[in-house]
Amino acid sequence: MGNVLSAYIFFISDKSNKLLGWTSAVTGITLTIFVFPSGYFADKIGRDLLLKIAAVIGTIGLFFIFMVSGRK
Repeated sequence: MGNVLSAYIFFISDKSNKLLGWTSAVTGITLTIFVFPSGYFADKIGRDLLLKIAAVIGTIGLFFIFMVSGRK
């Protein structure tokens, strides 16, 4: 998915390498921060519950993205 996201950002941002670099850095740091705790909690509380929690958080995140992008 990372390659698709990078290509999407590159073409949507009028081929801006700077924006692509920043978004790639933020994505990489975020994945690094959350990958180990996610594995730990998946072992402790179960994958099904953790995936449901992730779906709710992702939906809330998309809502915020749509709200911010609608203000332009």
